[in-house]
Amino acid sequence: MKYIRLLLLCIGCISYSLHAQTITRVEYYVDTDPGFGLATTVPITEAATITDLGFQVPMTNLSDGLHKLHIRAKDSNGRWSQVESHPFLRVTLLPQVQPVVPKVVQIEYFLDTDPGYGLATQVTISAAETINSLTIPVSMANVAEGLHTFFVRAKDENGRWTMVSNHPFLRVSGSVPPAIPVPNLAQVEYFIDTDPGFGLATSIPISSTTNTTLNATVSLSGLALGQHYMHIRAKDMNGRWSQVNSYTFIVSNQALAFGSVPPTWCLAQTFAIPVQVYGNFNAGNIFHADLYTESGQLVGRLGSLSSSTSGNITATIPAGTALGSYKIRLISTSPTLDAYPEIPLVVSANCPPPCPQDVVLPISGNDFVSGTTAIKSNATTGSITASNKILNNATMATYEAGRYILLAPGFEAGRGTIFIAQKGGCE
Repeated sequence: MKYIRLLLLCIGCISYSLHAQTITRVEYYVDTDPGFGLATTVPITEAATITDLGFQVPMTNLSDGLHKLHIRAKDSNGRWSQVESHPFLRVTLLPQVQPVVPKVVQIEYFLDTDPGYGLATQVTISAAETINSLTIPVSMANVAEGLHTFFVRAKDENGRWTMVSNHPFLRVSGSVPPAIPVPNLAQVEYFIDTDPGFGLATSIPISSTTNTTLNATVSLSGLALGQHYMHIRAKDMNGRWSQVNSYTFIVSNQALAFGSVPPTWCLAQTFAIPVQVYGNFNAGNIFHADLYTESGQLVGRLGSLSSSTSGNITATIPAGTALGSYKIRLISTSPTLDAYPEIPLVVSANCPPPCPQDVVLPISGNDFVSGTTAIKSNATTGSITASNKILNNATMATYEAGRYILLAPGFEAGRGTIFIAQKGGCE
């Protein structure tokens, strides 16, 4: 057994000022007063004031329970101070016994209706105190289409069952319904700062009325230095206008811009970030490309370029970066600017170009834990097979494929996340 034998005290401050006399004795007793001068003496150096006095009180002969420590002092004139009292609790500590964790010896599952403890479908396991990352294959052969609930429970070697965990799922079979036709584009226009009205802004020529990538030259003549807003919208063949997309930009004597950067890259893959320079930058200037989260937290530096003119930054996604959505910010050192351009970037398990035919997201290293992520395979013949996890609130993942999307054992979309699987993809 372990016992508390000593009480180490530093009674804040013992300070007795008895008419400027010297303190010559300090004594203490526990519970019962033996009389003035007969209690246990505390060694001191005689002084007019004694502060931060520390001493030890033996606990050997004290019983467990509540006690009270009393202390007093005497001055050189033989006068005693008032008694200071401090309650304390004396406890005998017993040795702690580590509980024995019983092994899990049985796991079973059932769908919708409980057949009774021990009568559900058995899962093959090796008995252990803890079982992690267990994959349970569940046959859908005799399960009707519609909403169902998967239940699972475990039993330990003492015959005690756990609570039942449940997970709802939707069973759907058959062909994918045809996509709703999207009306063709009829017009795209933009305006800066002030809206002149629908159809009255500056038109942007379009080369295709279906899916198109627009490259437009925007005149900034007549704009004052400082911040401005560019707005763009489109109209379809039915005369309906889209929402207005808006972008902030700065008119400056010096400016930076990105060249063409593919929106998706893989871990540890090296790629080029074209830097376009406008205006004069000083000798010794360095351009940096930094990786940020969507919320604006710096992840790390992708690469740098020592130059005062346009060029390419050789960039690499750091090997420890989690999959998901980010943004790249381009900055300069001489001069430093009031605003720097940013572009979105997705760190993905599949590397473009080209558009992948089949995407496989295995269990290890492909979990999505933050932000918005889009995984795409070929829009006509592509497929996605996913065993990864989508975790943490507000994480959103969209999977698009032309042929099929298979959610294999191990796949999980956690509570609070958004998961979208839809027909579509890249070309």
